[in-house]
Amino acid sequence: MYGEVTQLKAFNGRMYAAVGGGTSNLKARILKYDGNGWSHVWQNDTANQLIDWFDFSSENDGRLRLHIF
Repeated sequence: MYGEVTQLKAFNGRMYAAVGGGTSNLKARILKYDGNGWSHVWQNDTANQLIDWFDFSSENDGRLRLHIF
């Protein structure tokens, strides 16, 4: 559906997955599993670009943010 899972990360009681972006004109995206199913969090604007790294941080101002590279 979205391509291969390239990364998984557990955070705050949820599972996050970086998916797709490698081939077939698919756009990479971040999906979240919360125990009730998978939901969309973020999608890259450009096809065929993998997500190299993603993580969560609240270091700047205490507000939790998703960082994607």
